[in-house]
Amino acid sequence: LVGEIRHRDSLGSDADLRRGQLNLMTAGNGISHSEYSVGDDPIPLDALQFWVVLPESARHGDGGFERHTDLPTVELPATEGPDATATVVLGEFAATRSPATVHTPIVGAEVALPAGSTVRLPLRSEWEHALLLVEGEAALSEHAMQRNALVYLGDSRTEVEVTSTEGALLFLLGGEPFESDIVMWWNFAGRTHDEI
Repeated sequence: LVGEIRHRDSLGSDADLRRGQLNLMTAGNGISHSEYSVGDDPIPLDALQFWVVLPESARHGDGGFERHTDLPTVELPATEGPDATATVVLGEFAATRSPATVHTPIVGAEVALPAGSTVRLPLRSEWEHALLLVEGEAALSEHAMQRNALVYLGDSRTEVEVTSTEGALLFLLGGEPFESDIVMWWNFAGRTHDEI
């Protein structure tokens, strides 16, 4: 969102990340990495980092790294005011697919909602979804959203209406309900406490 991050890992990857791009690291059977701001002086830095749990069929495979600098966008017609734009970061949204590798049916999409706009975001009813207000001001089905608070939408919805008086940047997350329970401790994820 703001600033620049450098990623390096044990696969030999060395890549910078800037606004509007995606670095996707797949841990698989193991990978070590570092991420840090670019330059010697303190700089403003703001980014979104998400962890995607791998299904059993992929979690013990080889690690990998992808860099995507040209992510697809889709226009979302407004029911009121100017249209919104969504950048499909991961998975599929509004019949538009990200080039990034996924191992389960998911969506990660950044939605830019202009001031004075009302838009219905299309959802897949069999998936769970959540919506995050990253910047600005927005209301979800007439309920004000709080910045940096994830609103869990559950499943069984085909759409959700979002409105912004002043403009907003939102991030939509979603996907097929996961196959099993997950245990997390610090930055380790597993299926059982013994695995951790």
